[in-house]
Amino acid sequence: MNQEYSKEQADELQSLRQLILQCPAVDPNSEAMLFALKTLDEVKEEQMKGLLLNGKKGQYTSHGEDDAQNLTQSDPLKRPKEYCTGNRCGIGGGNKVMGAIRFIVMELPLVALFTLCVIACMTSYIYDEYLDPQFDLFVYDEVNRTRDLTFYNRECSPNEITTLNPEDLYIQKHYTTNDNVEHMLTHGMSIYRDILKQETAAELRDWVLERNKSMKRKDEIDVLSNTNRWSFYIGANDHPSVTKAIHEVVTHQVFRPALEKIVGANPAIIEMTAITSAYGAEDQDWHHDIIAEGSPAKYAQSFIPSYSLFMALQDTTAAMGATEVCPGTYMCSIAWACDEYGFQVSGSGQWKQGDAIFMNQQSFHRGAAHVDPDGPHRALFIITFAPRPMDIRYETRLIGQGGSYSLRWDMWGHTLDDFEHAKEKMRQPWTSLKALGLYKPVDSQWGWDWITQQSMRLANDDTGYGDEEKLQEFVRNRGIGLPKFLSVSFAEGMSWRDYLRKTVTRCKIVLIKANVMLNAILLCIALLRSIIGTLVARRKGLQSSSVRNTLRVLRRIMLYYTVLVLAAIGILRIICNSYWAMGIKNRTLYSSPFPIPSGNGDPRPVAVVTKYDVLLNDRLDFKNLGSLSDALDYQGGNIKFRATVRAASKFARHLKTEDVMRLVLSVLNGMRREVCRLLYQNESTDWVVLSDSDATAFTMQAILLESVPILKALHKETRFLLASYKYGRQYKGAMAKLHSPLHIHAIMKLLMNRIGIKPFYLGSPPTGLVHVKYLNTEETFIVPTKRSTLQIPLTSSVKLPTSRSRKEHVKRTYSMPWNVTIHKNGMLVLGDIVEAQYNGIYNEYYKGKIVKIKEGSIVDVEYTDGELDLSLEPHHLRKFVPYTVGEEVQVKASTNEQYLDAEIIKIISSSSDSNDDQLIVRLVENQKKLMVSTGSVRRIKKFFVGDVVEFVPDGEDEYMFRATVVKENVDGTVNIKFEDGETMRYVEMISFSEPKRKFLQIYSRQFSTTLTYFAL
Repeated sequence: MNQEYSKEQADELQSLRQLILQCPAVDPNSEAMLFALKTLDEVKEEQMKGLLLNGKKGQYTSHGEDDAQNLTQSDPLKRPKEYCTGNRCGIGGGNKVMGAIRFIVMELPLVALFTLCVIACMTSYIYDEYLDPQFDLFVYDEVNRTRDLTFYNRECSPNEITTLNPEDLYIQKHYTTNDNVEHMLTHGMSIYRDILKQETAAELRDWVLERNKSMKRKDEIDVLSNTNRWSFYIGANDHPSVTKAIHEVVTHQVFRPALEKIVGANPAIIEMTAITSAYGAEDQDWHHDIIAEGSPAKYAQSFIPSYSLFMALQDTTAAMGATEVCPGTYMCSIAWACDEYGFQVSGSGQWKQGDAIFMNQQSFHRGAAHVDPDGPHRALFIITFAPRPMDIRYETRLIGQGGSYSLRWDMWGHTLDDFEHAKEKMRQPWTSLKALGLYKPVDSQWGWDWITQQSMRLANDDTGYGDEEKLQEFVRNRGIGLPKFLSVSFAEGMSWRDYLRKTVTRCKIVLIKANVMLNAILLCIALLRSIIGTLVARRKGLQSSSVRNTLRVLRRIMLYYTVLVLAAIGILRIICNSYWAMGIKNRTLYSSPFPIPSGNGDPRPVAVVTKYDVLLNDRLDFKNLGSLSDALDYQGGNIKFRATVRAASKFARHLKTEDVMRLVLSVLNGMRREVCRLLYQNESTDWVVLSDSDATAFTMQAILLESVPILKALHKETRFLLASYKYGRQYKGAMAKLHSPLHIHAIMKLLMNRIGIKPFYLGSPPTGLVHVKYLNTEETFIVPTKRSTLQIPLTSSVKLPTSRSRKEHVKRTYSMPWNVTIHKNGMLVLGDIVEAQYNGIYNEYYKGKIVKIKEGSIVDVEYTDGELDLSLEPHHLRKFVPYTVGEEVQVKASTNEQYLDAEIIKIISSSSDSNDDQLIVRLVENQKKLMVSTGSVRRIKKFFVGDVVEFVPDGEDEYMFRATVVKENVDGTVNIKFEDGETMRYVEMISFSEPKRKFLQIYSRQFSTTLTYFAL
């Protein structure tokens, strides 16, 4: 048996030897072949030794290198290749080659496909659980707009334009940083000289023009009136001139400090582009880059403020299309006066090369027409800045709506410091990772990343995302660049969210199916190979290792799969435990800082806000707003009030207590004569009128604080801190919400009482300090520490204002009020009986009642006949003046009849409700007497020859045409002549109204130490 057994082993080794020698995959002269033959000889020798020890002598001899030599001399084409199976063909170096081939051909595709499948499943999970719900959190609807209002819907008329002289917009050399900030708050724009060196501007201009020539259509950015206008995205390192220009901007010794004080430290970059216009470019429409309904002008805690720097790359004249601006309109929702009173920054000269206008994006402006056939192309380099995002746990603001945000995708997420050191800090792949919000270096700060800002815009159908045709074109052009088998087709009614959701789902399903199919196919091939290898080996009497090798490969692949799955689980765990994910799950991400208004009504009257009112609130008392937190101080009545308080404080420090009270009352009486009220924005966002006692207490406190600069600054910091406790999301506990404000108020009360000032609270004071919600009793007045005079501390260490105030450097010029009737008809509140211009355009005035005030100045009126007229502006209203005997009006006898001219001959007053007054009138046409109610009466304004009117064609309420009355007809109609010379005859007076642009008279608004506006 031992002899037979040894013979079988010897035969097996001999067969293996022959198979190795006949293998075409191995060179017979290679070291691998010699090593294999030597190994087989050693094995045979060991077997022979084992037989000799058992008393049996083998019958086989060793074969040396002669066999290899003999086989080498034979014809290799005659070697039977079919006998090279399994791993029998490769030993040593051949094994490594076959292993590499097996990994590349079989294992790597499996692992790569499985990796894509895992990524697709992760993306689908993150999208379904977080990204899609995040879209809902980003949606800014009417509920948000009602709750988050921080200003009012302001319509700018000519007196909001702060200057008509371009020279007033230039920053002067002697200005301090604070002067520059105040200049921006005054005009909403400032011009800085030599932002770029002339050689840098020229070099950058040459590169921009060269890029325009070689630019493809897909690289162009659409701009308003884009005929003969070109724009494209710019990267920080696209050209040495770009990097150099950016460095000069961020290191400018005058601009950089002002920028960071206006916007915030190390602001984010949200736009960088160039705009070129050539001869033939037309005037753009007047616009602001951020729409009013999605801007910090009205919703300061909901949208980030943004500021653009327009840099002239050549000397630009008016004919070349120098930018037109409308200063002072950055807080306006509508600015119809710009069309008539806006001006070009070049004036009658030039906008110098390298100079730049720094402008709040809410300011109205436009690109002017290029009408100089001999003039060169006008090129602008534009960078837009915005505050950096706060901690994701506390951020409440979205990116402003309506903007183009022309910034290349990989430039998002970066800040001013990154752009300053662009060569070192903005290299790939780190630039792209930061742009996507995935990674940032430890020594840098986050800007607004690409995914976040795109999600915000997509959720609100902003800037093209609500256009179905653009989505269809996007899908037709292969969308986000996926292969065709992973892309989805456009369907009618599909939105961007639908497209993203279907794309993510399709990628996951297709990759899962492909992964399952490929794994199944390769598994079948491996099993089949193992079976065939085993059968062949048994037939030849050899020992097969095919099954063992197949299992080894499968174990290796499963190890890869396990590592990928565990890595995916770890990544998902990190994401799910992040503040971002928890904020989405808790629905607190980017949520409003303001509480839902309670049902308790405010007893104070709700006002219709006008430009003459003094506005007070605590919703802007946040440092993260930058200079925007002081915006109210530079609006309308607040300017007059601050000037008056500043002047009165110089008197108050020398007066006795009773004289200070008389000073305060004199100021308030002057305000009333100017139709100016003190309004406070309550928790329901309504602007309510302060009572006389509250107004007196507040004015007294303001005057006395103005006389003590240190205490005034401390009082402002206290306001900011209290607003953070009240609205800030980082303060949630009882200590922050209750106890800390209580202690802060106690400290301020102690400090202010030492100099005779008792704190006055506009809103609800902390529990424990007072017990009434609104302080409207005499107890809130100032109680001096001594009876004789107010105790003002010595201020020798404080630099007092000199006669040469910095106000001499920062001038504010603007127009006189065009609506002179506001002095008689202003100061409207909710519930007032008014006379409203029908639909705001027709020359028809009906008696009605203010039933609702929205956004401070949008008014709904219910007429006496029950009809509602919605969304009227303040200038469409006037307080109702009772009808008088002998007055000419228009009446109708029944619902279906037309209005007829009539004269009032008797008034029958109602004892219960004045709205039910009855009038006895005599018709002018037939002298017939009628009794009508006030709901059937209207007033119209009569126009005479020479009057300028605005004509409203029938059925075209959106269009109004300027015309002049040229003739009065006997039937009460008139003939009018339009500005283009065309005339129209027999026009009824109800078809036109008095134009808004009545007149414009400019005067200097420089403050002095006397009480300029509210006379004492």
